[in-house]
Amino acid sequence: MRKLIQLTGAYRWWVVAAWLLLVAAALPLMLHQSDRLTAGGYEVPGSGSQQVQQLVAEKFPALSQEQLLLVIRCDSDVAPESTGRQLERSLAQVGAGGSAVSVPATAAVAAQQAAAAGRRELAIPLHVATGWNGAIDAGRDLTHHFDESSGEQGCRTQVAGRGAQAAALHDVSESGLKQAEMIGMPVLLIMLLVIFGSLAAAALPLVIAGVSLAVTGAAIYLISQHALMSVFAVNMSSMIGLGVAVDYALFVVVRFREELRGGASVAEARAISMRTSGMAVVASGATVVAALSSVFIIDNAALRSMALGAVLVVCVAVLVTVTLLPVLLELLATRIGRVKAGAVERPLESTFWYRWTVRVVERPVIATVLALGVLALLIAPVLSLRMGDDTLRQLPGQNSARQAAETAHRLLGPGADAPVVITLQAREGGAVDADTGRLAVALRADSLVESAEVIGAEGDIRVLAVVLRADYESDAARAFVRSLRSEIVPATGIESTAQVAVGGAGASGVDLIDLVRERLPMVAALVLVLSYLLLALLLRSLVLPLKAIVTNMLSVGAGFGVIVALFQWGWLKDLTGIEPLGHVQSLALPLVLAVVFGLSMDYEVFLLSRIRERWEATGDDRRAVAEGVGSTAGVISSAAVIMIAVFAAFGVTGIPVVQQLGIACAVAVAVDATITRLILVPATMTMLGRWNWYFPAPLRKIRVLQEASE
Repeated sequence: MRKLIQLTGAYRWWVVAAWLLLVAAALPLMLHQSDRLTAGGYEVPGSGSQQVQQLVAEKFPALSQEQLLLVIRCDSDVAPESTGRQLERSLAQVGAGGSAVSVPATAAVAAQQAAAAGRRELAIPLHVATGWNGAIDAGRDLTHHFDESSGEQGCRTQVAGRGAQAAALHDVSESGLKQAEMIGMPVLLIMLLVIFGSLAAAALPLVIAGVSLAVTGAAIYLISQHALMSVFAVNMSSMIGLGVAVDYALFVVVRFREELRGGASVAEARAISMRTSGMAVVASGATVVAALSSVFIIDNAALRSMALGAVLVVCVAVLVTVTLLPVLLELLATRIGRVKAGAVERPLESTFWYRWTVRVVERPVIATVLALGVLALLIAPVLSLRMGDDTLRQLPGQNSARQAAETAHRLLGPGADAPVVITLQAREGGAVDADTGRLAVALRADSLVESAEVIGAEGDIRVLAVVLRADYESDAARAFVRSLRSEIVPATGIESTAQVAVGGAGASGVDLIDLVRERLPMVAALVLVLSYLLLALLLRSLVLPLKAIVTNMLSVGAGFGVIVALFQWGWLKDLTGIEPLGHVQSLALPLVLAVVFGLSMDYEVFLLSRIRERWEATGDDRRAVAEGVGSTAGVISSAAVIMIAVFAAFGVTGIPVVQQLGIACAVAVAVDATITRLILVPATMTMLGRWNWYFPAPLRKIRVLQEASE
């Protein structure tokens, strides 16, 4: 760190020029970062649903695995022939954009007959020649086309189907991101002005955040040219980047100003702030990246791309903070360190935070019991946590794709647009037709099954489509898929003579939920291990990292508990306007775990680094805790308020999965900065005493992070 400080000081104008050039190059790419992002990527490699998808694509390319539907609705007061004219115009426009989507002749004839008979609502199945991602693109193109095109007065054409729903989710997500950023940036500026009382000091964290987001946006654009990147990767990078970059800059600026006002020269203040707060930023960033990287255990392209977006922005934020920020601090030192005339620095012992900490350390047991009691109430809902995965129910009620889906479900049945698809491939000596017939009979006996028909046959392979009386995202449909795999197919005895795989949209959702449920404990374990090792190296203690992990898991649990209460139970529905889903989105859980744990460690590192600094100076545990908490509580509280504001902006905009992530993180950060940092940390450290700093002699030779700061 010392060499880096010297280099940035000696070549400060080169550093500024380099970042200006990089941002100038990044901005055009950042503005197009969403061009190649996808609303897909949720397939589970090796799962039954993917096996079906691959086999059908290879052997039956003419079969449409991803169905789209045209939905035509005409008001009751329009002329009957208007429906027919709207139908003809819509059918003619379907193939105008290419050959990926077409109208089956039988479907067109049936729709024309229904229109002639006076039907004012029509649902026409379309044939999609591409896979999942192609269906999303086709759904988006058709939806935009029909939303913008004019038709018969009183008539409207909409697009339904899983691809259209995913495309709509993409658009709603982008809209929510823009709203969140429009809300978040002005709020952040106001907060920073209140904290610093100086426009120059308040602007620095926003500059660091802006540079971080611009460079990360360009990186996401470049990666998306060569690999699948989810649209939610931008939401993740924006949400995490705004909070982390501002917080990192805040920590350094506060320490820099503190040193200036303590009598240090600009060069000394810059060096001290970077060796202390700057090094804490590096350690915090490493911990956040380690926590987010644990999500890669879950083999899902969309989820991994979301984690990657967050990892990229954290890495860039750390790099900007330790290179560009020190230069800007030196250039703006007179404005940043300015003290108002007549202002007098209050002694630490007279501050509210110091007096609060003294009261806590005087009664550590009572403080711990009360804090744990409050946390237990917040965490309790986690015991009833249910995982789910929705697309349609995440869309607003007024969304075109949702309205079209509801109409199609009413006209054709809720399961018509996304049947369960079963493939049977005969083993040696097997009779595939007999096995298929036996399975079809068993399926038709189930009360949830509307129909079970063979839709593809070639050689020793058969494809069976099962239409349910429930939509593919319902609990009933997912329970049927699980029952089909574990009970219905085994009961027929056909697995000895045929290889059976169950797929389709409903099965894909089941496979994703099961994957997250299976891997989430592994993600948690890796987060804990990596965080422990990093904190042990930084703090040179075996006890403090363990305590930090326990307290941070309590913060994560509180975040989980609140989203269960809001989104699963429907608490405060009238106040918040949140429509309960009856579950928590499965993708939100590993991301909340990784993000909250990493950001909680952010504050932990900053606080414990200062406590250790005071302990090494005084050798008095209680005094070190009181002075460490007292001197950092203000800045941690300020940083937490900023982070909460950012997360809350995302929590009140966009779609439920982003809302769940934003609200869970906001709650967890609030709990972490209040109950954990102001009560549990000082109370438990007081009770542990000198055990806080236990570090065996053989391990003291390891000075990785300490050497990096020198």
